Amino acid sequence: MNYREIEEFKSTLMQILKKGCRVKIDTYGIDGKIIGVGFKPYWTNPADSKIDKVEFDILCDNGKIMPFYLQNVIGSHIKAQDGKDLGRSRNLCLEIYTYSLSRASDSEPYDKLSLLIYK
Repeated sequence: MNYREIEEFKSTLMQILKKGCRVKIDTYGIDGKIIGVGFKPYWTNPADSKIDKVEFDILCDNGKIMPFYLQNVIGSHIKAQDGKDLGRSRNLCLEIYTYSLSRASDSEPYDKLSLLIYK
C-alpha cells in the first residue's frame, strides 16, 4: 500500500460507517452493525506502507459491542458491489490483506479476509 491507497481505504471505511452499514465476517462468525472504526497510526505518513492496526466496533444483535482487530493491513480490494459507486451501493464485498510473519516464506505472505458489508 502507498499513501494514496491507505487514505482511500480509510475513506472507504469511514463512508461505510456514516451509512450505518452492517458487516458479516463468516470466518469469525461475526454479524452486526458497524458503530466505530479506528486506525493506528491515525495520521498517515507518506512513507507508510501498511496500517499497523484497524479496529472495528461492531454492535451485535444481542446488544453487545464486539471489538474486532486487524493487524498489519497491507492492502484491500473491493471485490463486488451492486451500485455504480460506493455511495449508491447497498451491498459490498471487501477483501482485506494482512501480513503474517508465520507465512513470510510462502509465495503469498499475507492472509485474506472477506467482509460482506450491507445496508
